[in-house]
Amino acid sequence: MPSNGKIAVSNGELAALQVALRECGSTKVPMKLALRIVEVQRQIKSRMSDISELNNGLVAEHGVPKEDEDVATQVSSDMPGWTSYLTAFNELMAAEMLFDEPFMLYEKEDSYGWTPDADGAVELTANTIFDMGDLLEVEKKK
Repeated sequence: MPSNGKIAVSNGELAALQVALRECGSTKVPMKLALRIVEVQRQIKSRMSDISELNNGLVAEHGVPKEDEDVATQVSSDMPGWTSYLTAFNELMAAEMLFDEPFMLYEKEDSYGWTPDADGAVELTANTIFDMGDLLEVEKKK
């Protein structure tokens, strides 16, 4: 986590996070939380669009167009620009997006809920919990 208190997620982790948020949103959540999930999903979708646009530029720069193409649509390991492309792509994927606060999930005995007093169980897959990373925090309640 960066020293400014924000939660950092690398560009390479955004697709998995987007899927995890979709699963969280399919559980019964309070409206305030549902709105926040949708807002974060929009931020991620916008960021992924930017990443795609930048990657298309990298492909055009480092790839070799096929005979019927004006611009390269892929870069492969047998092309002269592969190493440069891979370096730039890895740098793009390592760049981070910052989020202000985690999503709080409350644990009470063997039950999880989206609100501190929730008794109803929330079932999230292990992959979802893992993919949420630092954006999911679990607080135990008595």
